[in-house]
Amino acid sequence: MKVELLFITLDAEKLIETAGHTSYLSFDKQGKDTEKNFIRMLIKNGHLSVLEHAYATFRISGVSRTFTHQLVRHNKRLMPYVTYPNPSPSFSTSFMPIPLNKFP
Repeated sequence: MKVELLFITLDAEKLIETAGHTSYLSFDKQGKDTEKNFIRMLIKNGHLSVLEHAYATFRISGVSRTFTHQLVRHNKRLMPYVTYPNPSPSFSTSFMPIPLNKFP
């Protein structure tokens, strides 16, 4: 199995903070090094949708169709993003943007 990171949101924490302050109309509270506490507050309050502004894109190859079906089965959010280029026993599978808050 080979996993390649194709893209990850740069400065993800600041982007999440900016999106959250937009939602709360609290732009004046955003400053230098305030993102970590703000993100903790979002998580504590269950406002997790804002975390989806940050994402990562991976390419996973050399895995079986069974593996990819299990991956999709356990994370329904991936389903619209999985592509199967051909029905061979071992093939590459591309996964499009996946919100970072979906990873442990």
